Amino acid sequence: MTDPQPIGFRPMTPADLPLVEAWLARPHLRPWWPAEDIVEITRAVHGDDPVEPWILGVDGRDAGYFQVYDVGSDPDYAAACAGVGAGPGTAGMDYLVGEPELIGRGLGTRAIARFVAEITFGRAPWPAVCAGPDPANGASIRVLEKNGFRYVGAIDTRWGPEHLMVLTRADWSASASVERAAQDRE
Repeated sequence: MTDPQPIGFRPMTPADLPLVEAWLARPHLRPWWPAEDIVEITRAVHGDDPVEPWILGVDGRDAGYFQVYDVGSDPDYAAACAGVGAGPGTAGMDYLVGEPELIGRGLGTRAIARFVAEITFGRAPWPAVCAGPDPANGASIRVLEKNGFRYVGAIDTRWGPEHLMVLTRADWSASASVERAAQDRE
């Protein structure tokens, strides 16, 4: 089965900062990503925060921003996550699709699946990955559910309330095995 729009990831560089800053100003992202987040993203790109920033590419063009980090790297966030069972050593993941014309076409679902497989679980021995969309962001919650993430609890963070969802490596591995078997039968 051919991917309708080839997608992939590359490490973000300082040259990408204006693009990501422009995405953060877009109306479809304003409720979920404050423009001020560019400060933390800039720190990550320069290696001043323990966050790995990535650029999502779609069909050869930059289309979104993803990041992965240890939830234990920020003491307050670690405490909030631990309160619902996602302790230090769990990967945290945040993401956005910056190009509005790509929203609602299944890209988010495919991009998260690829990021988890190739970057999060593909490059490090994380036992689980979590994401905490705003509780009002139903589209993001549905995309995570489609990728096997399960709701573990509501947390309050300095960035606002989060609907914390977790995908364990064991659950991901089992579902990936089922998917491969189904593809082999096609």
